Amino acid sequence: MFGVKTAPAIFNANMRKLMHSCNGRGPIKCAQMVDDVCLSGDTPEEHFANLAEFLYRLYACGLKANLSKCSFYKDEVRFLGKIVDRRGVRLDTSTTDAILKMPAPKDKSQLRSFLGLISYVSKHIPDLRSARAPLDYLIKPDIKFIWDTNHEEAFSRCKQLAGNSALLTHFDPTKPIVLTTDASPYGVGACLSHKVVINNKTRLLPIAYASASLKDAQRNYAQVDREGLGVFWGINHFRQYLLCSDFELHTDCSALVKIFGPKNNLQGCAAGRLSRWATSLMEYSFTVKHIKGSSNNTADSLSRLPVVTPGTVSAPFPMVHDTSNMDLPLGIKSAAVNKVEAEVLYDVKHLAFNPDLNIAPCTVSQVVGDISTVAAWDLVPLSIKDVAAATKTCKVYGKLYRAVKSGIFDKKDKDISKFHGVFDSLYIENDVIHLGSRIVIPPKFHDRLLAELHASQSALSV
Repeated sequence: MFGVKTAPAIFNANMRKLMHSCNGRGPIKCAQMVDDVCLSGDTPEEHFANLAEFLYRLYACGLKANLSKCSFYKDEVRFLGKIVDRRGVRLDTSTTDAILKMPAPKDKSQLRSFLGLISYVSKHIPDLRSARAPLDYLIKPDIKFIWDTNHEEAFSRCKQLAGNSALLTHFDPTKPIVLTTDASPYGVGACLSHKVVINNKTRLLPIAYASASLKDAQRNYAQVDREGLGVFWGINHFRQYLLCSDFELHTDCSALVKIFGPKNNLQGCAAGRLSRWATSLMEYSFTVKHIKGSSNNTADSLSRLPVVTPGTVSAPFPMVHDTSNMDLPLGIKSAAVNKVEAEVLYDVKHLAFNPDLNIAPCTVSQVVGDISTVAAWDLVPLSIKDVAAATKTCKVYGKLYRAVKSGIFDKKDKDISKFHGVFDSLYIENDVIHLGSRIVIPPKFHDRLLAELHASQSALSV
C-alpha cells in the first residue's frame, strides 16, 4: 500500500492489536474505532482497572491521549453517532437530524448515499427493508433513475422511521432471549429481544433489528417458504448471540411451529427447502412459539400451511403431481381432472412400464369428491409455455397468478376466494403457479388431460 490514504486503516489495525494484547496482557473490555475508544466495566472497580490498563498500553507504545477530548466516569457517552447509557443504545440526535434534513436525491449516487446512512442506523429501525424496497429497486444497474411519488413516499417513510428510532437494550446472556421473525413479498426481518418482567408484566426489550431484501427468485416463494426463509436468515444473522444459547423463536406462521419444532414431520410440499433449513438449524437450541399477527408488529397474520400427503391432495384446482424429476418442456407426466362423475373412489395402481415413453411405474391413490384430482403417469404433449400462457389469459387463474406474484390476496374477490386456504403455499416458477412440487393446470387443458388419462387407463385394462 502506498500514500497517506491508507493511514487510517493502518492506524486502526494497530489500535485493535493494542486493545487485544500488549506485553502478554489480554484484551480490554472496550469499543474502538480508529482513535475513538469507549471503555466500560460491570462494576466501578472493573471500570477503573480497564481505564488503568488502557492508559498503561498507550504509555508502553509511546502514544498520548488528548486530555481536552477525554471524558471520564460518564453515565452517558456519544460514540460513533450513537448515545450509550445504562439503559441501552439510541441514535444521537445529530445523526437523525442529518437524515431528516437530507433532500430528495437527484441521481443514483445521491440515493446510494442516503441508503448507506439509513443502513447504518438500521439496527434501531424495525421493518426498514419494506419501507426502502422501492428505493432499493431504483438503484439497480438496469433501471433508469426516474423519481416519482412512490419513491418520494418511501423516502419520507424512511426518514420518519429514522426519526422515531428505538432504544436498544444491552445484550445480557443471563436474560431470556427471544427472536421474532417476519417476511413480506419484498423482504425478511428479524428482531432480537430480551424477555423481562416490569411491574408484573412481561415485556420484550429490543436488542437489535435486522432486515434484508429478497432476490427475484425468492420473491416467487410461497408465503410459508418466505416465512421459513425469514427464520433461517434471522437465526444465522444473529448467530453470535444465539449459538450455544437457549432462546425462543416467535413467528405468526403456525406452520413453522411444526416445521422448526422438535416434532418435525415434513411431508408433501413442505419437504423441500424448508426441510433443508430445519436440518441446518439443528445446531441451535430453541423453542418455537406461535404468536398472533396482531401481536407481531412487523408481520401480518398468515394462514396455516396445508400438509399434503402422497395419497391425497386437498386443493380447489387440478394440478400435476410430483414434478421434481420431470422434463416439463417435453411434456407433463401427470394428468389431473376436475370431478369424475359416477365414481367415488378411483385407484391407479402399478401402471405398466412403457419403454417407448421411458417412464417408470408408480402408485397413486385419489379420493374423488366435488372438486377432485386423479393422477396417473403418462406423457402428455403439453409444454410449460402452454401452461404459462393459458394461466395468464384465464380470467380466474390470471387473477390468482397476479395475486401470488404480488403477495396480496383479496378475500372479497369471488373468482379467487376459494384459493384462500392454500394461497400461502403457492409460488411462481417458470411463469406457472406451483403448490409445492405440483403445477397448477388452468381449465383450458382439463378436458384434454382427462381424455389422455382415460385413454391410458383403457389401454391398461385391455
